[in-house]
Amino acid sequence: MTIVPLDLAAKVDAYAQKMERSRGWIVKQALADWIDWGKGKLTMTFAALAEADSGRFAEDEDVA
Repeated sequence: MTIVPLDLAAKVDAYAQKMERSRGWIVKQALADWIDWGKGKLTMTFAALAEADSGRFAEDEDVA
């Protein structure tokens, strides 16, 4: 079982109070946003790997 560090829990509670939301709502929202971000990152990673596998790379002058 993972336990949230007290300082992080305090930040969540403070934010929840400012937002007039529950701690659970804040945590669910954060997890949903993090998962969406991760999916996007994974999609971009696979697209970049596919480009590399096909031999398409940035030109040196484009990188510079």
